[in-house]
Amino acid sequence: MTHSDDIHDIPEAVSHVCDRLRSAGHRALVVGGSVRDRLMGRRPNDWDVATGARPEEVMALFERAVPTGIKYGTVTVLAGIPVEVTTFRRDGDYLDGRRPENVEYSNSIEEDLARRDFTANALAWDPEAGRLIDPFGGEADIRAGIVRAVGRAQERFREDALRMLRAARFAAELDFTVESQTLAAMSQNAGLIRKVAPERIREELNRLLVAPGVRRGLESLAATGLLSQIIPEVVGAFDICAATPPELPVRLAGLLMPVGGTAPENAANGAGQVLERLKYDRKTTRTVLTLVREGEWEAPDQKEVRRLIARVGREMVPSLAGLRQARNQVSGKPDHDVEALLLGLRDSSNQALTETELVIDGQDLLDQGIPPGPRVGRILKALLEAVLDDPALNTRDRLLELAKRIETN
Repeated sequence: MTHSDDIHDIPEAVSHVCDRLRSAGHRALVVGGSVRDRLMGRRPNDWDVATGARPEEVMALFERAVPTGIKYGTVTVLAGIPVEVTTFRRDGDYLDGRRPENVEYSNSIEEDLARRDFTANALAWDPEAGRLIDPFGGEADIRAGIVRAVGRAQERFREDALRMLRAARFAAELDFTVESQTLAAMSQNAGLIRKVAPERIREELNRLLVAPGVRRGLESLAATGLLSQIIPEVVGAFDICAATPPELPVRLAGLLMPVGGTAPENAANGAGQVLERLKYDRKTTRTVLTLVREGEWEAPDQKEVRRLIARVGREMVPSLAGLRQARNQVSGKPDHDVEALLLGLRDSSNQALTETELVIDGQDLLDQGIPPGPRVGRILKALLEAVLDDPALNTRDRLLELAKRIETN
């Protein structure tokens, strides 16, 4: 359902930009996703203004203006919040399947909206007249919950194949359905996605994965063959991913757990290949692989839980608990309260789970006459193993006594 009254409620900074442009004799309209979001009663993350002013004219009108996309007519005005101001334009040919080779400035907002991807984004709001400009039926599609390409879907996707992923992502974010002809064009052009840089694919996939309707988005990718082009290793097992908390590493782990087989190390190797291909950063990759490797772990015994937390680190426990809860929810397996045990042991102040949490350190061992060198590290490691089995050992006297026995053996 749309909330047309909300569209009047735009930030003062955006109104200021539009007023300044109009006072200089230029038409200025709020456009795109910000209009869509206000129609839906949502708070936009970004604000875009389209204008008849040329980029150099926009730069001259505002003291704080940055030419962020000057080749394509875009200037970012820093007016308390960043406002992207782009000259009305027509796009040239998309020879690289990503961006037009050239743009031609226009005096027509209708021509400007015609180059956009989906009808829900091909909207403009005239704040001076209080009028919605909607040449492609975007408001009706928003009301119906539909993602529909502007004009011929085949042309929009051949201009920029990433738009196919954006269609699935919008469906996931907005709880929309991809319109049948748009969906058919995605299927017919799925192979074009191979021309898109892995980094661009990764960013769209990330946004889809943390969206409320992640299952709907993934099912759209699977139904059109796009998923098999991007991650052929995933064969449609979305249940775990959809049941996890909306955190990117956890959702990625839920999606990739079945990849590579059921053995944890094989699954981690398969997931690692996917993450490398999509050029994920090292931190994300390390976190996801740890979750995949440990997500199938089965051991309600407190000793083993302590060892698990020692392996993954306290900070990763909530993510691991969320992944395990999702897995158990999908499989119907009893969880033996392992999730509660994980969180409880993580938060317990009397549990030593790392060498730094032992009540003695390397200097204490040196003070007891143990010579410096690798032997000190090995003794500390052995002490931690003993404390993981029996937390009551983590006292100064007992650890020093145990250290002496280890040293003499």
